[in-house]
Amino acid sequence: MGTLANHPTALPLSQAARPILAADVGGTHARVALVAQGVDARAPVQVLCHHRYVGAEWPSLAAILHDFLGKHAASAPQGVERCAIAIAGFVLGDSVANSNLPWRVSLSEIRSTLGTDALEVVNDFEAVAYASQFVDRTEATTILTGERGSAGWPGRMVVASVRSTNWLA
Repeated sequence: MGTLANHPTALPLSQAARPILAADVGGTHARVALVAQGVDARAPVQVLCHHRYVGAEWPSLAAILHDFLGKHAASAPQGVERCAIAIAGFVLGDSVANSNLPWRVSLSEIRSTLGTDALEVVNDFEAVAYASQFVDRTEATTILTGERGSAGWPGRMVVASVRSTNWLA
């Protein structure tokens, strides 16, 4: 299939036997994908298939993940290796604290739905910080110049923007 933004896409199974389920969950949308290790350092992650869900149309995040895996079972016939979720909010016991989500996020329900304990949940800003190392300098814009240690030097700062043509759009 093709690779248009906001449309389900799929690559042949031979490219990933046990992919990783990745999700970016915000107050309005949940963007879910099956990913595998890329073939080189310039593209460390290969998106096998993806879909954007409107959160208010679903009873839970677990239901969204279940639907996604059901629709893309051919891309993960042996299940997923693990799941990584970037979400606005923070983990508090078995839940994610976030008042913008239309439902409560239960980590035990997600583990049960996926049939795995290999679940990592990070704050969405933390996920952006991890991903920033893969942004090409030619795609970045300096918004504040200065010398390290000089007056007014802010220290380290990461500012990120995701283009609408990206799979996360």
